[in-house]
Amino acid sequence: MRDCYIVVYIIGRFEERFDKLNHYNREFKHDNKFIEDYFINWPFIDLSDDPSFLAYELSKDNGGKVTWGICRRDVRNKIKKDDMILFFGFDKFINPMSYYFIGYATVEEKIKQTEIWSTTATNKYKVYQKYCNILIKKNEQSQDLFYFEPIKYNHEKEWIWKITDGTIGEEKFKKEYFEKLSVASRCIPLNINIKDNYIIFSSDPLQTKIFKTPIKYAEWDGNNLSIINHQIHNDFFLERSIRVGWRHRHMRLNLSANLLNKIRSY
Repeated sequence: MRDCYIVVYIIGRFEERFDKLNHYNREFKHDNKFIEDYFINWPFIDLSDDPSFLAYELSKDNGGKVTWGICRRDVRNKIKKDDMILFFGFDKFINPMSYYFIGYATVEEKIKQTEIWSTTATNKYKVYQKYCNILIKKNEQSQDLFYFEPIKYNHEKEWIWKITDGTIGEEKFKKEYFEKLSVASRCIPLNINIKDNYIIFSSDPLQTKIFKTPIKYAEWDGNNLSIINHQIHNDFFLERSIRVGWRHRHMRLNLSANLLNKIRSY
């Protein structure tokens, strides 16, 4: 049975995106004008490009696809092949705060981030080496894998655990294993198991559609959160009820034929 997850991420605050702009210029060799125009014309990306809508635009001609690799570890671990994600962008830096329906994406496969750095000649994941939503990089000289944070938030203790298999508890990992990453090389210890929770979405237009003009879905004044949940409930939860007065980290529902038709009607 296919599942559908409704996930919200934060958009906005252009003044904080200069590090991202510089990163993409270094990695993709695009000029400032291209990326600046992208931000102006489509300002709906996450600050770390996770999901990777900007990287996809820059790499799709070389086989790149939309991916999701850092945020919401709990959701990414549960997602199965052929499940669908509905992405909403939440601009909390304006008043009233606005929610936008960004689009939907269908899971094609899940891989370990280590697979992106495979040295095999047929490595089809090599294109993702220049995405922002990865946390591993390979030392070209030693061939060691090390922790890498493309957008500098200094979130190592929080983020590196998000790509492990979770057999080592988060607090234990932070206290005992992260110290091994705090050396100059930041090489990843061999006894840390990397989880296959880097999501690659289908590029089939019937399965994945990111709107050129995202739909302004709802506004929230910071008081009545249930307004947002009521609207999502009425539009998408066709066969199930939720507690609309509560904050939901994410929402999950069965991807029925009726719901799929509803999603594709946008």
